[in-house]
Amino acid sequence: MKQQIYAASFIFLMKENKFLAMRRANTGYMDGSLSLPSGHIEVGEMPSIAAARELAEETNISVTLETLHYQHVQHYMDTER
Repeated sequence: MKQQIYAASFIFLMKENKFLAMRRANTGYMDGSLSLPSGHIEVGEMPSIAAARELAEETNISVTLETLHYQHVQHYMDTER
C-alpha cells in the first residue's frame, strides 16, 4: 500500500460570531459539501502563507499574516490515490 501525505491549510474565518463556509464545486473531491477555505501547502511554503494565499484565491479576502493564529495539525492517510 502506497502512502501519500498531503499538507493543507484550512482557514476558520470568524466575524461577529459567524464563520465562513464555502460549498465545494468542480474539484472532483467532495463536490457539494460545505468546507472551510483551504488548499495544499506548496513545497517550501509556510502554512500561514499558504492559508493567506488560499483565502485570497478562493474568496478574494485578504488578511495579514499577523491576524492568522495557528490552531491545529491533523494527519491522515489517503489510500485511494
